[in-house]
Amino acid sequence: MIITRVVMHLFKRFSLPGIKHLEFNPSEIYQIILGTNGSGKSSFLKELTPFPTHSKRFHKGGYKIFECVHKGSKYVLTSSFENGSKYTFVKDGQVLNNAGNAKVQTELVTRHFGIDNQIQSVLLGTTRFTQLNALARRDWLMRLSGNNYDYALHVHQLLK
Repeated sequence: MIITRVVMHLFKRFSLPGIKHLEFNPSEIYQIILGTNGSGKSSFLKELTPFPTHSKRFHKGGYKIFECVHKGSKYVLTSSFENGSKYTFVKDGQVLNNAGNAKVQTELVTRHFGIDNQIQSVLLGTTRFTQLNALARRDWLMRLSGNNYDYALHVHQLLK
């Protein structure tokens, strides 16, 4: 997945420095984000995800637009908070979240990008991989490898 654009309007964490609207168009592989303590750098980084965001993070009328390219397709995902919460998931111009709700949006993100809340938690540092127990780390490594080791583990148990 390559993030092409992120727009955030009326994001609460940007209220302190007085930023009402931010448009991020990454042009290089590496980006540097600078700001004083409390300016919203970490909060912004947590929003660099296709997952739907929560209304409590935005003022009324706020929104987030997340655009990316993945496996040759262009995606535009939005979370808007004008009158309640509404979510859209558009792939190559086709609207896939007709219900406009967060649950459908999350399911579409998992299906199209292959990430779920557990993966996001590790990527964002909410769950620390190094602090997982040995069994949980093994499950993660098996999951990330994309291979099914059930037979190998079964044979290993028999040999033990």
